[in-house]
Amino acid sequence: MIQVNSNSNKDQIFKHNKVRKTWMMGVLTASTILAAVATGSSANADTNWVPTTIEGMKNSIKSEDGKYTFKEGDTFWVISEVLNIKVDRLMEWNGFKPGEEFSIPVGTTIFWDGNHIVIKDNQGETVANKIVTSEDKVNPEDTVAGQVTDTPVNSSVNNLADYVTTSNDNDSANVNTKVDINSESVNTNVDNSSTQKDANPDIEKKSQGNNNSSTIVEGKDNSISQTENEKKETEKQKEELENHKNELEKQKQELEQQKKEAEEKLTEILNNSNNQTKEEIDKNVADAQEKVNQATENLESVKSRLLEVTNKFDEATKINEKSLQDFSQTQYLVNTSQEKVNDLLKQIENLKSKIDVLSESNEATDGNDSSTENNEATDGNDSSTENNDKNVDLSLLKDNLEQLKSELNIADSALKDNANKLIKAQADLNASQDNLDSIKLEKGNIESELVDAQSKLDDAQKTLSEVPNVNSQSSSSEAEALQNKLTEYKEKLASLVGNINTVDNKIIELEQLLKELSKKISDEQLKSTDSNTSLEDTINKVNEDDKNNNIDEKEDEISKIQDKVDSEQLRKELYSSKEKAKKDILNLQYLSTDERYDFVEKINNSMSLDEVNSHLQTALNKDKLIKDKEDERKAEEAKKAEDERLAKELADAKQSAGSSINLLSNLSVDEKAQYIGSIYAAKDLSILKDVILQAQTKDKLNKEEAEKKAAQDKIEKELASVKKDANSQINSLGNLSNKEKEVFISSINKALSTKEITSIILNAQSTDKSNKEIADKKAEEEKNERELAPIRIQAQTTINSLSSISPSEKLEYIQLIKNSKNISEINLIISKAQIKDKTNKETIKKLEEELAKSKSDTQNIINSLSFLTSSEKNRFLTLNSNAKNINDIKSIISQAQLVNKQNEEKQKIEKNLELSKIKAKDSINSLGSLNTSEKNNFLSLLTNAKNVSTINDIVNKANEKNRANKIAADKKAAAEALEKELSSARAKAQSLVNSLVNLKASEKNSFINSIKSAKSFIEINSVVNQAQDKDKANKNNSTGNKSTIFDKRIQNLRAQNNARPLNYDSNLQSAADIRAREIVSKFAHVRPNGTSFTTAINNFGSYSNYSENICYFHKSLIGNGSSQDVAYGFWFNSYVHHQSMINPNFNQYAVSFYEVNGYVYAVTLFGTK
Repeated sequence: MIQVNSNSNKDQIFKHNKVRKTWMMGVLTASTILAAVATGSSANADTNWVPTTIEGMKNSIKSEDGKYTFKEGDTFWVISEVLNIKVDRLMEWNGFKPGEEFSIPVGTTIFWDGNHIVIKDNQGETVANKIVTSEDKVNPEDTVAGQVTDTPVNSSVNNLADYVTTSNDNDSANVNTKVDINSESVNTNVDNSSTQKDANPDIEKKSQGNNNSSTIVEGKDNSISQTENEKKETEKQKEELENHKNELEKQKQELEQQKKEAEEKLTEILNNSNNQTKEEIDKNVADAQEKVNQATENLESVKSRLLEVTNKFDEATKINEKSLQDFSQTQYLVNTSQEKVNDLLKQIENLKSKIDVLSESNEATDGNDSSTENNEATDGNDSSTENNDKNVDLSLLKDNLEQLKSELNIADSALKDNANKLIKAQADLNASQDNLDSIKLEKGNIESELVDAQSKLDDAQKTLSEVPNVNSQSSSSEAEALQNKLTEYKEKLASLVGNINTVDNKIIELEQLLKELSKKISDEQLKSTDSNTSLEDTINKVNEDDKNNNIDEKEDEISKIQDKVDSEQLRKELYSSKEKAKKDILNLQYLSTDERYDFVEKINNSMSLDEVNSHLQTALNKDKLIKDKEDERKAEEAKKAEDERLAKELADAKQSAGSSINLLSNLSVDEKAQYIGSIYAAKDLSILKDVILQAQTKDKLNKEEAEKKAAQDKIEKELASVKKDANSQINSLGNLSNKEKEVFISSINKALSTKEITSIILNAQSTDKSNKEIADKKAEEEKNERELAPIRIQAQTTINSLSSISPSEKLEYIQLIKNSKNISEINLIISKAQIKDKTNKETIKKLEEELAKSKSDTQNIINSLSFLTSSEKNRFLTLNSNAKNINDIKSIISQAQLVNKQNEEKQKIEKNLELSKIKAKDSINSLGSLNTSEKNNFLSLLTNAKNVSTINDIVNKANEKNRANKIAADKKAAAEALEKELSSARAKAQSLVNSLVNLKASEKNSFINSIKSAKSFIEINSVVNQAQDKDKANKNNSTGNKSTIFDKRIQNLRAQNNARPLNYDSNLQSAADIRAREIVSKFAHVRPNGTSFTTAINNFGSYSNYSENICYFHKSLIGNGSSQDVAYGFWFNSYVHHQSMINPNFNQYAVSFYEVNGYVYAVTLFGTK
C-alpha cells in the first residue's frame, strides 16, 4: 500500500539498495548554484554545470574500449555505478577520503583489462594499479565495466600498466610506425611491378625478373628457416629442462621415502617405551587432565561471549536497516527537489526569452510611431492600441516571472534543507554501518576463537588419552638422532621443491616463446605466399610458353603483365594520395593523438581515392570544430582574467591584513588561522578593519593570560619539587606493596599543597609499620602450620575409619581439623567424633525397633478405613511396608485418612446430584416453546452434568431459549412481511441494472448478484448507484483498460526475474475498476462493506491465487510522465508490492486508474488460472 500526502511530495516509497558511503557532491553543488540564480546574482561559470547521469555515462562508455576519461559533470558515485567499483574504493585510489572536500579530477583516465585497472591523472602519472576483488565491487556478481569476463587478456599484472604507458606516452610514435610499415609494403610492391614492366620486351630480362622474384622468396624463406631453427633450439632446451625436472622428481621421491621410514622408526621407539614410574604416570595424567579442564572452561567462556555478541549483531543489523531506509527516503526527497528546481529554472529562462522578444518589439514599434506621427494619425492610433496590448502581455509575463522566482526560492530552500538532512542521514548510516562492521569483525574473531578453543580441547583430550611414557636412555638417543635426520630430509626436500618450481617456471617461459615463434613463422609464411604468388605464377607461365615457342600466347601473357603494371600504377596513385592525406592529418593541431591515429587507420584501410578524400575532409571538419571551441575557450579565459584583475585589488588588501595578524605574537596558530580566514572571507575593507581590531584585542587578552599562567607555573614548579622528594620517601618504605606505593604516589601527584603531601607521607609510614607487624605474625602462623600438617593427616584418617558417622558429619569433623590451631584442639575433635560414632550406633538400633512397631500399628489403621477401595488400601499398605522412618509412616496414615474422608463426601454429593437431575428434567419438559430437539439437547446435557451448579445453569439456559423462541416466532412474522417488500425492490433494481447499456455482461451479473444478496433498501440503492457510476465511466472511456506503458514495464520486470509473462484478464479488469473507486472512500485491502478485496474478484471469476497492489497520489506528481509511470514507480520501490509483481505463480492481471478531485487512485489485481 502506498499513500502520498496531497500537499507535498515528501511522502514517497523508495527502492531498498545497499547504500555505499558516498558524498553527494553533485547535489550540494547544484543547490549552491540554484541559490545564486534565485537571488538574482550575476551569472558565473558554475551555473552551467550539469551532473552526468548513469544512463548518460553508460551510453558514452563501451566495455571493449578499455578506458574512460573523467570529464566535467562526472561524480564518483555515477562512475562507481557504471564501472561496478565501490565509491569509497574509487575515491581512495584517486587520493580522496570520505568526508573531505573534493572535486572530480577532470582529465584523469581509468583503464581496465578484466578486473585489472590502472588510473592515470591528467599529467599522465600513474596514481593507482589495482586488481578489483569482489569486495571492491558494488555488485560482486557483475564484471568490471560490463565486460564479458573479469579475466585479464594480459597474463601479467604489469602488462596493462605497460600498455597504458605506451598508448598514452607514445601515441605519435605508434602512428608514425604504422605509416612507415605501410609505406614500406607499398614501395616493395611497386618496385616488383616496375621490374616486371621493364622486362616485357626481352625474354632474357624477363628471366632476370623471375630470378629477382626467386631471390625475394629465397630471402623470406631464409627468414622463416632462421625462425624455425630458433624454435628447434628452444624445443631442445625445453626437452633438456624436462629431463632435468624428471631427475629432480626422482630424487624427491627417494628422499620422501627415506623421510617416511625415519618417521615410522621414531614413532615405533616412542610407542615401545614404557619405563615410567607410577608417580610420573600420575603426574602426567594430572597435568593432562588440568589442561582438559582449562580448555573446557575456555570453550564455555568463548561460547558465552559469542552468544552475547550475536545478540548485539542482530540489534545492530536492525539499526543499520533503519538508517538505510532513512537515507534512501532522504535521497529521494533531494532528487525530487532537484528536479523541481531544474524545471522552475527552465520556465524562468523561457519567460525571460519571451519578455526580451516582446520588449524589443515594443521598442521597434515606438520608433516607427514617432517617425510617422504627424503624417498618419489613424495609423498612429492603431499602433498605439497594439502597443497597449503588448504592454499588457509584457506586464503579465513579468508578473508570472516574479511568481516563478518566488516558487524557485521556496524550492531551493527545500532543496537545501533536504541536502542537510541527507548529510545527517549519511552520517547516521556511516555510523551504523561502522558499528555493524565492528561487531561483525568482533563476532568473526570470537568465532575463530571458538574454533581454536575447540581445537585446543580436542588436542588436550587426545593428549590425556595418549600420555607418552618416559623413554629409556638408549631409545631417547636413537629418537634424537632420527629427529635430526628428519630435519635434514625436510630441508633437502624444500630445496628440491624450490629447484623443481624454478625449472617449471623456465619451461613455461620456453613454451610461451615457442608459441610466439610458431606464430611468427606462420605470419612470415603467409606474407611470403601473399607477396610472391601472383608474380611467381606469371613468370612460370611465361617460361613454359617460351619452351613451347607459342608466340601468340606469349603476347597475351605480356599483355596481362602490362595490365597488372597498370593496376600497380593505380595502387601507387592511391598510396601517394594516402600518404599525403596522412601527412595532412598528422599536421592537424587540434585533433588528439588518438583521433589522428584513428583517421590514419581509416585512410590506410581505404580502397579508393574518394574514400581517402572523404576521411580527410571529415578530419579537417572535426579539427576546425575543435579549433572553434578552443577559440571560444580562450575568449572565456580572457574574460576570466579580467575578473581576476578586479578581484586582485581586494586580495592585496587581504594580504596586508593577513600580515598584520601574523605580527601579533600573543595569538595562537589556530586563532591566527581563524582571523585570517575571516579576512579572506570579508567582502569589503570595513569588515577587514573590524577583524584586525578584534585580533588586536584578543592579542592583548592573551598576553595578560600568559602572565598569569607564568606565575601559576612558578608555584606548580615548587610543588613539583616537594612531590619528587615525597615520592622518594614513599619508595624507601620497605614494607609497602607496589600497589600501595602506587596509590600513595598517585595521591601525592594529585595533591594541591605541601600540607596535603605531609599528611600522605605520615599515612604511608603508618601503613608501612602496620604491614611489618602483619608480616611477622603471618610468619609465626606459617611455622605452626608446617608442624601441624602431618598430625592433621593422621587425625583425618582416624575420622574416616568411624563407620557410624555419615559422610556429611565426617566432612564437618575433617573441616574442623583443618581449621584447628594446635594439637589439643585436634585431640578434642577426634574425641567428639568417637563419642558421636558410639551414640549413632545405639540410636540406630532403637529407631529400627520403633519403626517395626509403627508399621504394624499403621497396617491395622489402614485396614479399618471402610471408604477406601481395595486398590487404595493395597497402595497405602505398600507405602507403609517401604517406609524408612516414623515421619514417613505418619504421613502415610494422614494421606489414607484424607482419601477415606474424600470418598465418603463424594458418595454424598453423587446422591444429591441425582435428585437435582430428576427435578431439572421435569422443569425442562414443562417448557412449551422448546421443540423436541432442543429439549433432548438440554436433557442430554443434564445427563452429563457433574455438579448441581451445572444443572442450574442448564435449566436457566433452557428457560432463556424458551423465551428467545417465543420472541423469534414473533419477529419471523414481521420479517416475512419485510422480505416481501425487499423482493419487490430487488426486482426493480435488477431491471434497472439490465437497462444500463454500457455495462459488460460480467459487470451486470456482479451488480445483480450484489442486489440479490442485499439485506436492506440502503444496500440495494448503493449497488444501483455503483452500477450507474460504472455505466457512466464505461461510456466516458475510463482509464481502467489495459495500460500499454504499465504492461510493458511489468512484463520486462518479470522477464528480468525469470517469471512467466502475465495475461491481461477482463474479469480482473472489472474487479479492478470497482476497487479503484472503492479505495477513494476506504483506502485499504478491505471493501467499504467490511469484506475482503477478494470478494470483488470472486464476483467475476475464480482464481487459485490472487493479490492486490493499491496506491494513490496527487496528479501534480505525474509531471511529463503518466499515471502509469508514477504508480509503477511506487510499487517497484516497495519490497512487498515488488514481490507481487515478480511472483512466478501469477499468470493473469489487470490494472485500473481512477481520477477524482485532483487525485489518481490505482489498483493492480493478480491471479492464477
